Amino acid sequence: MHDRARSARFSRAIRRTFSPGFVGAGFLITALALLSPLANGQGATPPKPAAQLKIWKIAFDRAVLQGYYVGEAVHSDIFVMYSDRRGLRRVTTDGRSHGPVWSPDGSKLLFLHHKKEDSAVFLYPTTHLGVDTDIGILDSDRGEPLEESLGPGFIPQAAWSPDGKSVAVDFRPAPPRAWDKTGIYTVDLDRSDTPPLVVRDAYHFAWSPDGKKLAYVASREKKNHPAIYVSLADGSGEHRLTDPELKADDPAWSPDGRKFAIAVEHGIHGTPQGLYVMNDDGSDLKNLSGKKDHIQSPVWSPDGKRIAFLVGKDSDTQIFMVNADGSGLRQLTNERKSYCRHPSWSPDSKEIVFECGEHFSRYYYYNPLWSPLPKTDIYLLTVDEPDAKLTRLSQDGGSNPVFCPASFSRDEAAERQARPRD
Repeated sequence: MHDRARSARFSRAIRRTFSPGFVGAGFLITALALLSPLANGQGATPPKPAAQLKIWKIAFDRAVLQGYYVGEAVHSDIFVMYSDRRGLRRVTTDGRSHGPVWSPDGSKLLFLHHKKEDSAVFLYPTTHLGVDTDIGILDSDRGEPLEESLGPGFIPQAAWSPDGKSVAVDFRPAPPRAWDKTGIYTVDLDRSDTPPLVVRDAYHFAWSPDGKKLAYVASREKKNHPAIYVSLADGSGEHRLTDPELKADDPAWSPDGRKFAIAVEHGIHGTPQGLYVMNDDGSDLKNLSGKKDHIQSPVWSPDGKRIAFLVGKDSDTQIFMVNADGSGLRQLTNERKSYCRHPSWSPDSKEIVFECGEHFSRYYYYNPLWSPLPKTDIYLLTVDEPDAKLTRLSQDGGSNPVFCPASFSRDEAAERQARPRD
């Protein structure tokens, strides 16, 4: 009850700051639901016996098309299951939720939440469309969501702080609102204060492991030449780490906070495109992947020994893995004409869960009216087995999977009695 009251106070404070004066189109578009109720036809092996590997919780979202027109009938909800495919249950039921993120202690789920009636579609300077979005928080994976309204605008990313007491949000206010309010906000869940805009005009952010700093991408010195920046968590002390000519993106902090993994799009001065690591001050830039185009989304294993990342775009994007010292480069997926993405490591660094499916237009992220609902499912791979085949965990579609970072006590009796709500 304390958390719910505190959340209500916070929501009122948000609404005072971001007045919802924009009324959008009277239809709901779930623009960020990267999911599908259909299988993609990949070969998969049955789940491994539970005795071989530890069982973990996985949250994901699933979209279904309920009608003839995609923009009017895509419904998306959050689901939870175990990594052995047991215990599947739906934890939201409104058809407007996607992008789950576990809190550090595994007790709550943060997710993106499209607003109810009159959800607006916004055209941004990038010519992309965004949908009016809030964040939602579940007190537990069985509770009712507490919604936090940030006013009219689009939220492409939200992430817990390492202590679980606040949430950072990439918030892009709805036009014709002032663009100087676009950027990274921090939401303190223990207070009802108005959340501050800590970093203007920045995106693809990451918390430092100790929660004291933020890393992010911004084009400060030259348009369309992004660089990696770091500031304190309150936005002060900003400094640039990479040359804008590199067009670096997707900073990922190592678990010990001493290094970054980054994607370099434009090689200069003998620096080819590819996956790189560097010290937390930007020094000692080192290539781990060789020359590879279209590197995306590096993710460190919890033990800090390996990095998973994406290579490719659109109809052929695959997941690769490399050791943190640059050895052992390996392609984990090889699904032709498939888009594999969103890798998440198990807490013991032995498995990766991810989504994989047929090609779909990148515009689907912003406006599903422009492309059909993509066909994706969730797969699991044991990374220490060189010849391991993919294990398909979802049978009716799924996307944005993420391992729960905390261990749990499994109640077998309760699981047998409970019927999956899917």
